[in-house]
Amino acid sequence: MNDDKTSNNTNDQPMRQYTPNQECINNIPYAGMTFMGMVIFLVAFSGSTLGKTAAGIYLLYGISGAFWIMIFVCPFCA
Repeated sequence: MNDDKTSNNTNDQPMRQYTPNQECINNIPYAGMTFMGMVIFLVAFSGSTLGKTAAGIYLLYGISGAFWIMIFVCPFCA
């Protein structure tokens, strides 16, 4: 078995490498989902203070979720 971190399975196939641009493109659906959720809160509460607060909290939740995955999950993915 190859231990030089160039393969990610027992068949010794090369690991898939992503460029920063490809990583950004791959995250467009997640960013879109977070943005749409924020807009739904704003529309559902008709721009009230509660709606703005809920939208802000949801936006922070979406951003922190993305960073959580990048920091704690991605380093361990082959």
